[in-house]
Amino acid sequence: MPKALLEFNLPEEQVEHDMANKAGEMYSILCAMESRFRSHVKHGSDPEWHTETIESVREFLLNEMADRGVNFN
Repeated sequence: MPKALLEFNLPEEQVEHDMANKAGEMYSILCAMESRFRSHVKHGSDPEWHTETIESVREFLLNEMADRGVNFN
């Protein structure tokens, strides 16, 4: 089975190390954001949110992720 090993020169690359360690949590947050945005656009579930704004933010999020090769599937 293929394996990958990430190495960091600490403390010089502490920020990069922390980002790599939190990547799973960040991905989970992005998934939750996209899901809530999609639900709002589809159902208009939160009257305090403006659908046009949410739709544009969701579109931006999806485009940025696609540009970086990140998918929700």
